[in-house]
Amino acid sequence: MPFAKVISVLRNPRPRLAYSGYYSAQFLFLGVQMPFLPGYLDASGVTPAQIGQIFAVALVLRLLLGPVIAFQAEKLADPRRALVLASGAMALFSILAMLSLTKIILMLACVGLLFCFGLHIPLTDSAVLRADKRGELSYGPVRSVGSMAFIAANLVGGLIISVTSDMAAVVWMAVMASLTFAIAMGLPPEPRPEHPKPPPDLGKALVLFRSRSFLYLLFASGCIQGSHATYYAFSELAFSEAGYPSWLIGLLWTTGVLAEIVFFLRGKSLILRLGPKKLLLCGAVAAMVRWPLLGASLPLFVLFPVQLLHAATFGATYMAAVEFVGQAVPEEYRVTAMTIIASLGIGAMTGIATVFTGYIFEAEAPFPAFAAMGGLGTAGLCFALLLMRRWDGGTLGAVKES
Repeated sequence: MPFAKVISVLRNPRPRLAYSGYYSAQFLFLGVQMPFLPGYLDASGVTPAQIGQIFAVALVLRLLLGPVIAFQAEKLADPRRALVLASGAMALFSILAMLSLTKIILMLACVGLLFCFGLHIPLTDSAVLRADKRGELSYGPVRSVGSMAFIAANLVGGLIISVTSDMAAVVWMAVMASLTFAIAMGLPPEPRPEHPKPPPDLGKALVLFRSRSFLYLLFASGCIQGSHATYYAFSELAFSEAGYPSWLIGLLWTTGVLAEIVFFLRGKSLILRLGPKKLLLCGAVAAMVRWPLLGASLPLFVLFPVQLLHAATFGATYMAAVEFVGQAVPEEYRVTAMTIIASLGIGAMTGIATVFTGYIFEAEAPFPAFAAMGGLGTAGLCFALLLMRRWDGGTLGAVKES
């Protein structure tokens, strides 16, 4: 291929290829950040309580600022600018974390990179869904590339850290964040609609809050998804203390993600048959079982099957919320409803749970912290049962009447 043609392709990448690459870079970052960043922080002298605070502060910032930033991004003449700014800031914070100038700078840098990454998924999903509606790509196959990249990062990153040191985790993150920024700079332009719709109005949240069914769903999904807090923040420390090398920890994480992918790809008939209420019950019961078992220092031949429950604790709970919103919430309120569930429900509950578990977690005795997450799953079950009794499967009355 002539050099001029190569330059032309780079300047005008096809949307499918461009966004597949963008998802890949993001999830190559996430596949090491989620399981292995706590280990690097621990090796750098950051205590479990402080690690919990880092994750919680980032989640609270996403809760407070994420919806505002997302709404403002919709108003930009060129939506790519939001992706460029978010990925550029993430790259800077990742490089700062890699330098580890002081402990406080390291902690602040980690808050920044976690917050910036949290902005990427909804912003990228919005851009890809717009391209899907224009017929330029298909969302599912493009998004699945990210999941495969996550698994590759789990396995390859874990192997590299095993033969080097925890420092390799932040080096990997800095490289992948920089790659994300580079790809963002080359994303294809997208046409602006002649009559753009106004961004979602958070004021509509007051109408949704008048519905008890919506509140039960909000609290149930928040408790179940929030019960992942100990796993996300401290599972590497617990597994390392049990004597498992980083490559094996990556394999354990990969098992959970594979179960989630299979559920999303092959579970459509099951999702339709069970419906939102039963899916939520499955997620709650799985959380009650999964977390105490994961904290009980069981042998590997038990841990791997336990990790398959991620399909229920995450996958079934996520789809319960999506299906509930699709069935119960009028179309004009759905974006607002999903924003509330993601921020006020899941984000806030995960942040609170991460702070709490940071104070009680001990790598030598992880069971109390994981058992507490099983308790959070029990709370989710209670709200799921209330939803089952309250909601008849129709449109929310409080919203319909307004």
